[in-house]
Amino acid sequence: MNRAHTESDSQHPEQHSSQHSQHTNQNNSLWRQRGYPQWFTADTTFTLMGAIHGFVISLLVIAETGSAAQAGIVTSAGLLASGITSFFGGWYQDRFDRKKIAISHGLLGAFWYGLAIVLLITGNFTFVSAMILAIGLGIRSGLGGNVTDVMLRSFLPANILPKAISVGQARDAVVEFTGPPIAGFLLGVGKILPYTVNVALSLVGAIASYLLPDSVGKPAAAKAKNDVKPSDDATPNDEANADATTTKTPKARFTFDELIAGFKITFSMRFLRVLATSGNLAFAVFNAMITVCVWETVKIEGNAGFAGFVNTAVAIGVFVGAVAASKLTQKAHGGAIVVLAYALPLLSTVLMGAFDSTYGRIAALLPAMLLLPAGSAAMGSIQMLVVPDAKLGRMFSAIGVVELALSSAVFSAVGFLYEHLGYTTTIALGSAFMALCLAHIVSVRDIRQIPKAADYEEYAATITQ
Repeated sequence: MNRAHTESDSQHPEQHSSQHSQHTNQNNSLWRQRGYPQWFTADTTFTLMGAIHGFVISLLVIAETGSAAQAGIVTSAGLLASGITSFFGGWYQDRFDRKKIAISHGLLGAFWYGLAIVLLITGNFTFVSAMILAIGLGIRSGLGGNVTDVMLRSFLPANILPKAISVGQARDAVVEFTGPPIAGFLLGVGKILPYTVNVALSLVGAIASYLLPDSVGKPAAAKAKNDVKPSDDATPNDEANADATTTKTPKARFTFDELIAGFKITFSMRFLRVLATSGNLAFAVFNAMITVCVWETVKIEGNAGFAGFVNTAVAIGVFVGAVAASKLTQKAHGGAIVVLAYALPLLSTVLMGAFDSTYGRIAALLPAMLLLPAGSAAMGSIQMLVVPDAKLGRMFSAIGVVELALSSAVFSAVGFLYEHLGYTTTIALGSAFMALCLAHIVSVRDIRQIPKAADYEEYAATITQ
């Protein structure tokens, strides 16, 4: 993406030093990156609407059916639909204009959340209609949910990727901080209000995506062709042919090899494979334990707004951790950060089961995600650097498919366990599974030896299969 600048410098050596210094300063400033403010706006609205929907959907199903098991099935159906379509979503995002995919993601959100409003107003929000809604939103998530993540590497240099990921984690913390309590409050005022807000957020996200530079949305294959320049000895005929080539959109061949390329990459490297399996399973179980705590809090306190503070406790830890994440990744070895990032949620889950009071459980969740921002910055940066940009969308989708398949199974099991065995036993079983996942993660040398942020790019090149 910096080729034109480099060529200009070679033609004017006397300007090289000042231009290079200015270029470096701009590269080090996240908010000066062309397209980043629009990207951040779109990604934030998509994240916030997901947090609101994720909080209210199970509570609405419980309110309408009285069954936590059915709420778990609805949640699982949405996750399963997202996982299945993610299988195609990575190929879709790698082969077509990512900007247009982001725009359609926002518009489809407005449609599905609008349908939810209609169902609630007309009294047709049942177990079956909730399943249809969850599946529809799941398909939308599978096809376009990762598109903003995939875009990030296309316009940010490698040296500020950890900072961008940390900022994203801080933003996510604010969303988690405010989303559930606001969603709970809105749900208490009126059933349609959470989804009314989501319709507005969907439209804002679509507009922000429309304002992104066109270059941000181009598939990697198209960018590669646009980088080809005619040589000094080229004839006019050659140049005409080159121009014709660069204006053509790469043919979107739908082959089985293209489809599973992300899985091949993910499962060929132990680093990626373990994070996709044990790493995702650990957080899937932890998220399910948070949901169980929310259900138990609503059962005890009878207040959905108060239950939202369970999520807020987790988000406070993420926010505090995000503030320190950038400096932490610069000064501490990523391997230690990653291991501790998985150990803290396990500790919080054990404590959450040990406390009888709601306040004690909320307090136990405060340290759970303190190291998630720094751990995500370390893991995410290495993941982005070891995978070619042309296959990045499929890699994200492959990991997403595994994550959603595991989450779907976990939520189905947890809904059943909570309804039949109760809170304490469900939390104890969840803690045991998380401990097994942590042991697997710690056993991987490539994870334990992740260096400081300054050495990420060099280290990524050394990771063996």
